[in-house]
Amino acid sequence: MALYRTGKIIFIKTFDFIGWMLIYCSDFRFGRRKPLVGAVLIQLISGIAAAFAPEFWTFTILRFILGVATGGTMVVGYVLTMEFVGTDYREPVSALYQLPFNLGHLMLAGFGYFCRTWFSFQLAVTIPSVLMLSYYWILPESPRWLLAIGETKQAIEILT
Repeated sequence: MALYRTGKIIFIKTFDFIGWMLIYCSDFRFGRRKPLVGAVLIQLISGIAAAFAPEFWTFTILRFILGVATGGTMVVGYVLTMEFVGTDYREPVSALYQLPFNLGHLMLAGFGYFCRTWFSFQLAVTIPSVLMLSYYWILPESPRWLLAIGETKQAIEILT
């Protein structure tokens, strides 16, 4: 049984790694904000589509896509956060960055209690992703990326 659980965790973390490779590597070309919002959009669409999946394999493929997008949002969001934090505060901010993920995992039990069907559960855990679409308007672009592409004026505006 323990070997089964370990294999399951490795399998799930593979999705995160694939998302990290696809989305994080694209942020070198498109900045940090666009790949982050793109990953959130993929997360939202695949999560809602999974709730309406007509059979198991469609559901599994959509959940795979959702896992890839989630891996991308976690890594790009972390990098963007660390680029705005000074070196003295990176350790505590890095720990605090993980707090919402852990709180989300704790809340899954409540979602499971109140949402008795997989359909309602899938929708309940996906719909809050709509709020993350606001990142496009709220988050500034990464000053480090702007400096790397020669947009010094815009980077200075963000930092001041």
